[in-house]
Amino acid sequence: MDNGGVSYKVYKNDLIYPELSFEINGALFDVFNLIGGSHPEKTIQKAVAAVLEKKKLKFVIIKRIINHDFRNSEIRIVS
Repeated sequence: MDNGGVSYKVYKNDLIYPELSFEINGALFDVFNLIGGSHPEKTIQKAVAAVLEKKKLKFVIIKRIINHDFRNSEIRIVS
């Protein structure tokens, strides 16, 4: 992997759910290989959902999350 010019490797033992992580990563590569990356986010979201369903992986399409900004000690709801 490359992160701003710094290379690092992710090992299976570093992951909490390695099999699930690789399944999800594989699904994302499947979508990219199928339709590319130059589509609107909603289109890619639908394609990812279709691939995850085909792989029989359970998921939530949109989830309301709480984003905590530690710098300002402020909590925002992101929806």
